[in-house]
Amino acid sequence: MELLLKLCTWRNLAWAAAAVAVIYCASLLQDHPRRWYRDWRYPPQSQAGSAGDEILQLKEQRDSAALLRRHGRVLALLSRAEAEGFDVAGLRRKADAALPLNSARTRRKAVLLLAEVELAVPRKKAEYQPLYPAAEAEEEVPADVPGRGEGKPHQLVKDRP
Repeated sequence: MELLLKLCTWRNLAWAAAAVAVIYCASLLQDHPRRWYRDWRYPPQSQAGSAGDEILQLKEQRDSAALLRRHGRVLALLSRAEAEGFDVAGLRRKADAALPLNSARTRRKAVLLLAEVELAVPRKKAEYQPLYPAAEAEEEVPADVPGRGEGKPHQLVKDRP
């Protein structure tokens, strides 16, 4: 009890309250010193140079040309589908609607429209030809080939020598 009375003096309680207040304020205000350090260490750029404008302009031209090339590829696919006898008038209108969107702000929407049209282009079904004619495959099947007893599932073939 005497130790507790020696520790709980007004001076020690004031130091403990001050320490708690400092810790509480530090937790509330910790973002400010970090931001001050970040602003001092990595200051924001004041201006983009003239070369930056040229780079952005070249990127804009390159992206615009890429969209026009993609539109040409989609039109070629639509022409091929039309030659095969499919009705693609709606898809052609949708592809043409993407051209006015060829600006920096709306180019993403134009690319999405062209991608939708490209996926929706009708195609002829592929005709697969077998690797070997069916008659040859049945004629010469060796006796030791697994699956010889097709009619008897899960049974061993006993006619092997």
